[in-house]
Amino acid sequence: MSPISPETGEILTKLAAKALGGPAVLFRVIAIATLSVAEILARFVDSALVADIYRVKESLLRRTEAESDAACADARKKLAEATEAANRTTLHARNEAIARAEEAELQARAAKTRAEAKAIRMDAETRRAEAKSLSQ
Repeated sequence: MSPISPETGEILTKLAAKALGGPAVLFRVIAIATLSVAEILARFVDSALVADIYRVKESLLRRTEAESDAACADARKKLAEATEAANRTTLHARNEAIARAEEAELQARAAKTRAEAKAIRMDAETRRAEAKSLSQ
């Protein structure tokens, strides 16, 4: 293996400085990109740092993926909790609406029964009146 040339070392130093100088939120993303470039450059010069750079980059990638997975799981949990809370909030109103609908159905059935009874009485009265008029 050949040692790292001063030019390559300078480039790696500049790339690392850019990664460290970036915003805190984007540090890992910048560091991963920087280490990817450093890994490629180190391969060109057949450096012993390639394995170290690769391990650091992979470690940062795994950490970033784990954090994003945790954030997704947390978001799903919060969504489920919000949905459950909304369901609990509307449960009383839904139960009241169901009770009102059942009451309306009972009233409609009672009205139908009354109408049928009235129709039977009117039919009986009509038959009696017809029978009376035929007998006279």
